Amino acid sequence: MLDIIKSYVKDEKYYVVIMEKGVYIKNVENLISVRDEEVLLRIDKHIWKITGSNFVLTKSMDREISIAGHVEGFNQL
Repeated sequence: MLDIIKSYVKDEKYYVVIMEKGVYIKNVENLISVRDEEVLLRIDKHIWKITGSNFVLTKSMDREISIAGHVEGFNQL
């Protein structure tokens, strides 16, 4: 079953796809932390915070990550 894409951010250096049941990010520099209600990561020399609930890291390969859970916010710190 495919998730519904809620938001899509594309840049030449990275891109982020926020779906109904998670988030996919390509070209992550550093995954700082994954907690149940918060994810911190570095993308293109900036720290980003993903807020929501029930976060679980489902894929971490090369510079790509996929996180399952309910996303409520995606903000640059």
